[in-house]
Amino acid sequence: MQLPVLQLLSLTNGVQLGYRSAPAVPKSDLPTLVLLHPFITDSSFFEPQFTDPQLADQKWNMIAVDIHGHGNTTGRDEFTYWDTATDVGLLLDHFDIPKATFCGTSQGGFIATRLALQRPRLVNRIVYAGSSILVETAESKASITYLTTDFPYIEENLALVNKAGFGVDINSPDATQREIDAGNHWIATWKERYGGSPENEARMVKVTNQLLERDDIVPRVGELDVKIDVMHGELDEIYTVDVHANGTRAVLEANDLLGSFEIVPGGAHYLSWGKWERVNAKLVEIMKLKNKRGEHHHRD
Repeated sequence: MQLPVLQLLSLTNGVQLGYRSAPAVPKSDLPTLVLLHPFITDSSFFEPQFTDPQLADQKWNMIAVDIHGHGNTTGRDEFTYWDTATDVGLLLDHFDIPKATFCGTSQGGFIATRLALQRPRLVNRIVYAGSSILVETAESKASITYLTTDFPYIEENLALVNKAGFGVDINSPDATQREIDAGNHWIATWKERYGGSPENEARMVKVTNQLLERDDIVPRVGELDVKIDVMHGELDEIYTVDVHANGTRAVLEANDLLGSFEIVPGGAHYLSWGKWERVNAKLVEIMKLKNKRGEHHHRD
């Protein structure tokens, strides 16, 4: 199995949405899993999901989307996570998919939760794989601001951003070849995508502002009608277990929305990449459960 080719879909609102899908044309009569990637990556981030036979075995649709400001999605000069949520909903409408399960890593979870607020009946379940329902703390905001200042022109910061996400220093003798290859790939991508021109530099400012200035949805959690499974890396330096995992758990439990809670040993922030086996096993469990129940047949 291999990573599906990137496709572009022209939405009814003028957006060109980049996405990858297995099968290439999603089938409306199958359950659907939507994968939403973390900060400054794109839909190719989910190669460990698309290439795992246990998950990508065609018993359900798997779709990964390029979030605005990332990858090949275009059509909005200004954007928030609400906008990507809207456009993901339009993609599902295009393929006549009535309901989907979502897995979001970092900002991907923010988008899935916002879509659940926009269109509750479209969202079957959400898996946070290194995400949070909270806004940035003062500490995380300061750290992200520091690391993204003059990005991607400070080599030291490129390595630090990669380490913060993937949890490994690619120059360390302990780094595996897989980790080194991924780090080099994303650093090269960041330089090309966010550097070299005023337009690319402006793009970086926009995606950073989208992350740091996102609105607080905790006051609206009572409007949600979807279970959220929380998987969080034990070693997550961006969203720590103490603050974000436990804080998210408390909010969800208070509103009877917590599906399950798991701290993954050795896991870093980009959990669905570093600990893909555990995340994929959870996704298989959930997709089989939803398929058995037939809950994907409901419509908005």
